[in-house]
Amino acid sequence: MTASSSLDALYQQVILEHNRHPVGFDQLDNASLIAQGYNPVCGDHIQLGLFLDAGGRHLQKLGFDGQSCAICTASASLLCQQLHDLSIDELKILVNSFLGFIKHATPLQEPSLQPLQVFAELQRLPTRQGCAALPWETLQTTLQEFEVKHE
Repeated sequence: MTASSSLDALYQQVILEHNRHPVGFDQLDNASLIAQGYNPVCGDHIQLGLFLDAGGRHLQKLGFDGQSCAICTASASLLCQQLHDLSIDELKILVNSFLGFIKHATPLQEPSLQPLQVFAELQRLPTRQGCAALPWETLQTTLQEFEVKHE
């Protein structure tokens, strides 16, 4: 088995597993913030729930809900799995890193994002990049809006 076919198999396995058993799905009750994301190309519609500490400067966890393709669901699931117990500043760095990786093939340096290497396959499929990016872009936009409101 070549390295490429091995990565393809891992990609398929991870996407299918996170689509079937998504982490953080349907867990929006009592979220500090709810964000909406929509991808018109694929029809994905998601809601992200951010659970912040009382001071609003530390993310405790994320949850999501919505109707989306397997790639978007898996990406949202991995987002919820990998990003928790972080300051807002740390969160922004990780979100920007993943979006650079998925859109521009920028290497992922952060150890907490290494499980997301499975999405490298999408760098060859520009029309599907939006599916994986949607949860992360939704989070990025929400963080930017949150920062403006709390400056």
